Amino acid sequence: MSSRSLRILCFGDSLTSGYCAFGAESHPYSLRLEDRLYGALPRDTHIEVFTSGVPGDLVTNRSFENRLDVELGKRTYDWVIMLGGTNDIGSCRSGQKTFQALQQRWDAVLARGSKVLALTVPECAAKVDWLDEARDELNESILAHKERGFHSFDLRAHIPYHSLTEDQRDDLWDDGLHMTPAGYNRMGQQIADALIRLIQQKEEQQLAKAKSRVKEPAAVKADRPVPDQESGNAKDQEGQQAKAKPRARKSAARKDDVLVFDEETGDAKNISQGYVVVRKRDLE
Repeated sequence: MSSRSLRILCFGDSLTSGYCAFGAESHPYSLRLEDRLYGALPRDTHIEVFTSGVPGDLVTNRSFENRLDVELGKRTYDWVIMLGGTNDIGSCRSGQKTFQALQQRWDAVLARGSKVLALTVPECAAKVDWLDEARDELNESILAHKERGFHSFDLRAHIPYHSLTEDQRDDLWDDGLHMTPAGYNRMGQQIADALIRLIQQKEEQQLAKAKSRVKEPAAVKADRPVPDQESGNAKDQEGQQAKAKPRARKSAARKDDVLVFDEETGDAKNISQGYVVVRKRDLE
């Protein structure tokens, strides 16, 4: 049995690189993502996960675009998981402008034949009206976007900050913007589960499509004549064939060891019951 392959690129900024401990450590969510995929997908699946995250990078910067082009040129990916926009809205870029830049990055991925899983931007410790509004605008646009090969996952809803208890924040959040290794592990788990659902859903659709293409076996032709619009039904055809058969000569009987035909027993004066004599020269 041939093995299946799954190649993934996790692309973004510091939340993709796994930045923590003020840069002294890194623990990318892709580590847990890969473990989870291996545990959930069929054992014959060969999984490759690549990570490209640069702290401080902005989606609206040329560097983000150039780095993506380089990664897409290295190999072909089945999926590109993209998280970007945290630094953009923190730098006073509008949610709409950041979304437009993300769209261009998604299109570059889709043009290569890869699928996109776009993540919404998580909240942070800072709670400022203009920042929250820009983030909400961006996230709503990400979740509302529809395009062939494009999928989204609401990471913000699955990795909250303000709704957690203080102990939960200490466990998952590092500095109010970045996460702890445990937080990145939870992030990778949530993203993996979303991706697994998408992969399984696609496989189920392909299986259902394949079943619908199975044709029923052709019907065995009957020995009897098959009716059609021009010739009528089989019974009528048999009747017509019977009528078309030439009438057999009347049977002969023996009378006193003399072979006598039916024609010889009729009235000689009745032309319909006797013989008609014709001279040979009349026929020539």
